[in-house]
Amino acid sequence: MSYSNNPLLAKARKWSVELVIKEGLPISVAARRAGVHRVTLWHWLKRWQEIN
Repeated sequence: MSYSNNPLLAKARKWSVELVIKEGLPISVAARRAGVHRVTLWHWLKRWQEIN
């Protein structure tokens, strides 16, 4: 995974994961809204599920 200096990345990651979990959107739709690739969002979801 590459390093990012983006200070808003954590908020964007949380928002996109919430789109899938709380609002029930498909991963492809949530990824398009968040502006990330669907595989990236899939990895974020997988990591979130491991933590919680």
